[in-house]
Amino acid sequence: MNIENLKMFCLVVDEGSISQAARLSYVSQPAVTRQIRQLENFYGTLLFDRTEGKLTVTTTGKMLYPFAKAIVDDFNRSKEVILQATGE
Repeated sequence: MNIENLKMFCLVVDEGSISQAARLSYVSQPAVTRQIRQLENFYGTLLFDRTEGKLTVTTTGKMLYPFAKAIVDDFNRSKEVILQATGE
């Protein structure tokens, strides 16, 4: 698992669509699906229900989302703080 997988997970949840997340990230839909599957393998559970052509967040996906969002936000803030501290 890496921070990019968590960022993509959050984007898919926010957008409600793998294809929209792919478009916004300028990556292919299979690349997004691969990142989501890596997270699902890491956690050992499905994060999205993909039945009947509709994507919905599972209960475990809903549980993960606030943690993933906080991790991504903290990561982004840490980059900003370090850049400011180093004067770049």
